[in-house]
Amino acid sequence: MLVSEEDYNKEFEGDSEFVRCVFCHKKYFRKEILRVPEFETLVDDICPYCKSLNNINVSANVKYINCKLEDIDN
Repeated sequence: MLVSEEDYNKEFEGDSEFVRCVFCHKKYFRKEILRVPEFETLVDDICPYCKSLNNINVSANVKYINCKLEDIDN
């Protein structure tokens, strides 16, 4: 069955929030998305500025998409 990108995004919507890096203390945008275990690899919470690991992905069902704040304004 083919699934449109819009339907895919609706089904796997996650929580979005602004978080602060524990290492460089810069604020960035983080989106948690449910992961399809058979098809996607783990993506940990890595700061887009200093590339430090902020949150070890303890759930095998979540992946993170992180963006610098200036990247989401465009």
